[in-house]
Amino acid sequence: MGEGHAAMVTEPGDEAVFNREMSNDIARQIRAKFRRCWTNAACSVALLGDRGRYVEGWVVVNRALPVVIEHGWCELDKNIIDPTYTPYVSHLEPPLGSAGAARERRRAPRGRRRALP
Repeated sequence: MGEGHAAMVTEPGDEAVFNREMSNDIARQIRAKFRRCWTNAACSVALLGDRGRYVEGWVVVNRALPVVIEHGWCELDKNIIDPTYTPYVSHLEPPLGSAGAARERRRAPRGRRRALP
């Protein structure tokens, strides 16, 4: 498995891996903000084309003392695009694992900074 977001399952048998480079590139394009994961994901999915999906779910963070938190990120093919956990936004390591429900890009919330947490 890849680093961070070890295995996110959105459909039975469908596994995606965190893509640090793509996540960081998109974080810069949307000017991602710390603690604004749903807004970051909603803004990001608009840049991913028709195959991009917006995902809401849970992630496991903190290697020393694992904690499960609600989180939003994107998926493109077998890549997890998470602009919130990139060097551009935070010094934190990407989540250890995740599970969530994906929506097609056209069904994702609109990326308005004031409307989403």
